[in-house]
Amino acid sequence: MKLRILQRLCTLTVALLVSLSAAGQSRWELPAEEMARKIVGVCGPGTAALDIQNASSLPSAEIPALRRTLDAQLRNAGIQLRTQHDAANAIRLTVRENVRGWLWVAEITQGTDTRVVMLEVAAERTSTAATRASVVTLHSTLLVTDAEPLLDVQLLDANTLLALTPHAVSVFQRQDDRWQAASTQPIMTTVPLPRDARGRIVITSAGYEVFLPGVHCTAAAMSAVPECHESDDPWPLAANAAATVQPQNAFYNSGRNFFTGILSPGLERQVPAFFSAAPIARTKDTQWILTLLDGRTVIEDAAGEQRVGGATRNWGSDIVSVQSECGAKQQLLATSAVNDGAEDSLQAFEISGHDASAVSTPMKFAGSITALSTAAPGSAVAVVRNPQGGYDAYSISLACH
Repeated sequence: MKLRILQRLCTLTVALLVSLSAAGQSRWELPAEEMARKIVGVCGPGTAALDIQNASSLPSAEIPALRRTLDAQLRNAGIQLRTQHDAANAIRLTVRENVRGWLWVAEITQGTDTRVVMLEVAAERTSTAATRASVVTLHSTLLVTDAEPLLDVQLLDANTLLALTPHAVSVFQRQDDRWQAASTQPIMTTVPLPRDARGRIVITSAGYEVFLPGVHCTAAAMSAVPECHESDDPWPLAANAAATVQPQNAFYNSGRNFFTGILSPGLERQVPAFFSAAPIARTKDTQWILTLLDGRTVIEDAAGEQRVGGATRNWGSDIVSVQSECGAKQQLLATSAVNDGAEDSLQAFEISGHDASAVSTPMKFAGSITALSTAAPGSAVAVVRNPQGGYDAYSISLACH
């Protein structure tokens, strides 16, 4: 009796493993077969070396299954795979992406001649590697509203906040559950600001600092008029991050509205120009997640640069990291890439290895998110340009499941 049960368990286990393997390969079988036909149409049957590069948000864990499937289809088409030194042809397949899904780009080199074939592959809306069970719920609370663009809003405590516009810093006090303007100090500078200016407030021991494109201001007290001067000093990245984060400052291109990629104290190399950055503290170092100008999202650390895979296809250019008691204890908040001005969203993600997984449902806003910053532990501040043309600042908090 025990022998029969063990035999049945073994049979079920083998069947399950076979079915899982087939499921992993079946996703790529048809596109791999079509790509193999395209490649053979260029170089014909023979020997070739195959190299696959992932330059997309496809999780890196899926590349081995893709390679196995393409290997089999190339062999079926008459191509014998060899090492680079023993092959007559070289095939370099790069997995990219566009608005419709994945884009496979194959460069086939024969001697000094290189030809390119491409294949569009529809992307699945969800995958187990990119989506996890909801770990947190995002909540928003309206703080202040202004007709002027709100460039940054920082909470000093439960009853005091600072709000930065292109021309002033305002102190708000909470009274009877409402935020009331207590004082407003002008920013005195002759430096012209770009149309879509960005700005940052950094709280100091007694007062605060203000960073604007080409301008640096300091205030010795919350009620003091900030002293401003023309400056190209680097801006602090994630000034309110956890103490375990290794701080970085970044030089800002005031004429182009992005960070140049020059950091201080810096990593071991210059990073690409980027729009926003969010730190993830690890045991031995800090990983920096950057949204680049070409739409890619990468991880930069001491080991080098890696493309972030997983659920990043719909990320916008604004990201921040938040410390919490939920899940992995560190979450990224990212805006949506699909933003027509009428609606925007914010969603929480976690980074495991080089892949991002969604850990909350998107929280929608009427209008477009124009600024995003880390606030107190476990929270952030989002500024939304509303449909009426005004600016609303929201406190974003995370609730654990």
